Amino acid sequence: MVGGGGSNLGTANHRHPHRPSGRIRGPDELRLPMLTLSALGAQSIWSLEMAFASPYLISLGLSAAGMALVFLAGPTSGLIVQPLMGMISDRSHHPWGRRRAFILAGVIGTTASVVGLAWARSISDLLGMGLTATKLIAVLCIFGIDVGVNALNALDRALVLDLVPATSQSLAHAWMARLAGTGSVMGFLIGQARLEDVWPFSIVAGSPSQSSGQEVDAEVGKMEAQLRAVAALTILILVATHAGTAWAADEEPLRRESASGSYAQHSRKGLHAIKEHVSELRETAFSLSRPILDIFVVQFWAWIAWFPFLFYMSLYLSNLSIIAGSALTASTRFASLVMAAHATLSLLVAIFVPPVLQRTAPNALPTLWASSLGLLSVCLLATLPAAIFAKGFSSTVLAWFLVVTAGAAWALTHWAPFAILGVLIQKESAAPLAGESVALARVQGRHPAHVRRRSGHAVGIEQEQEEAEGLLFRDPDTDIAEGEGAGTPKGHGGRAEGTQADGVSQQGDHSRSAGAGRGPHSESDEDEDPEGVLSFAPEAVPHVDVSPDRAGTVLGLHNVAIVLPQFIVTLVSTLIFAILEPGQSALPRAHAATNQTQGSNQGAASLAGTSAEASDLKSRHGLAGLVCVFLIGSLSSAVACLLALRAARRHASVLSTS
Repeated sequence: MVGGGGSNLGTANHRHPHRPSGRIRGPDELRLPMLTLSALGAQSIWSLEMAFASPYLISLGLSAAGMALVFLAGPTSGLIVQPLMGMISDRSHHPWGRRRAFILAGVIGTTASVVGLAWARSISDLLGMGLTATKLIAVLCIFGIDVGVNALNALDRALVLDLVPATSQSLAHAWMARLAGTGSVMGFLIGQARLEDVWPFSIVAGSPSQSSGQEVDAEVGKMEAQLRAVAALTILILVATHAGTAWAADEEPLRRESASGSYAQHSRKGLHAIKEHVSELRETAFSLSRPILDIFVVQFWAWIAWFPFLFYMSLYLSNLSIIAGSALTASTRFASLVMAAHATLSLLVAIFVPPVLQRTAPNALPTLWASSLGLLSVCLLATLPAAIFAKGFSSTVLAWFLVVTAGAAWALTHWAPFAILGVLIQKESAAPLAGESVALARVQGRHPAHVRRRSGHAVGIEQEQEEAEGLLFRDPDTDIAEGEGAGTPKGHGGRAEGTQADGVSQQGDHSRSAGAGRGPHSESDEDEDPEGVLSFAPEAVPHVDVSPDRAGTVLGLHNVAIVLPQFIVTLVSTLIFAILEPGQSALPRAHAATNQTQGSNQGAASLAGTSAEASDLKSRHGLAGLVCVFLIGSLSSAVACLLALRAARRHASVLSTS
């Protein structure tokens, strides 16, 4: 265990060996920044892929079909990897804890994939193969990066849920948003820098035209040299940030039951293990509580709006600038600068809003999130008048304003839903299984005596429940909520505020959440819980086996709700472009990112073009299809806003942390 400065956030969990526990190392004011430092590293890798993947693959001559395959790598891996990684790590008994061993594997795999992408041509030459092999290596490495980043994102957020109490979940995820925003701004700055000319990155950058047996264009060679330099820097950032998080997070390993217990099932391998994993995912999905399910639904509608913004806003800004009279080079520079301002505002909001909200209105985060979705809806709607008056200077200013303003909503998107989920998951897994409350037993349609019988303990159940609940969120050495609370004196077992609100009993862990429906006490249930806040899915079958906390699994399912809209957006935008702009692709264009990778005057001159070229661009890349996609996103964001407001009102007592 760790010495001085450790934050023991799992004291109550020592009585329950199948719940996550551990400490956060470091000085009080640095515990959360260190625990969430990994978000900066993961975002740096993501920024690298966004800036270089498309132009690099295009430079290799990858076909349109190949590019489509690459763009499906992200959502596909997110759909599969995050739920599986969360579930597998939930059940891990590794001596390092449930998450850190997988984080190490994710860092190694991501590093190998980044190296493979940056040195794909050299690897191909080393194997005595040609350009086709280079393309294959690059595509496989991009898949590897997507898988690695998705795994790391799932594990990093699960680690926060494991070690941070509900009262500090908002602050912890605010730190994740801040560090991710820092990674975005750093990605823009790194993309603009010429690291290939700076020692020591010039050593690893080399010159592909000199080292490769394949014929390499001069501009492509410069881009590959910069890719190698940036890859070296981002790998250092990835390793350093995750090393900091791994040091700060001192997990305790999940203990095993006896061989006759349910954990003996973990030795199952092969096809049976896969079926078991899928079955557990399905069980968790059908047993989600109503508040968590509402968050998933809001996220689904919100990301139907966010994906068009992320995919097409740079193209929209560039085309708008060209129609207003700018040259192609100036238009791409304008788009890049506006998106950089968007990222900067997002970072500033993530830095300054959380502490202000914590002091003034700590329970207003759900409403603030809903307001941000309304802001996004207005910003996307404003793309229509900006396009109608595209030839005027005012349209460019309006576009600049709406995109930068959306940065505030983007900050809330990275912060609010994860913080809210953290509070819900903490509260639902807070009550010890051995001492379920009478109210919870009624919600699940069981008599309280049955709860006591199924616990398997003959004596001390109620006493153990009271002791564990009293220590769950507050510990004498560990209260990290904004540095204000000093916790309760040791041995006094003071109960944290927010563990129960308005008389609502805490929900049990996910082994109980598989329990279903309203039983013979449904009438009294409605009196105690009129809005069904504590109700579970009626389809679920009662399940009494003891199982570990499933925070990682729930986060993985949450990512499914985020990823599915990407497939919908791709399909809808393809149909819209086919109707309004025949011959255009729904794939995100790469010219803005390409501009970030070309620093020479020759490269800029090759992009400049004439007014005739600009006119051709206008005819080929009109605004009608883009605006139509944005309007659909605006409508979807408005729906998400209304659903978020309803959820905030309906579940106010459960979401309270004050």
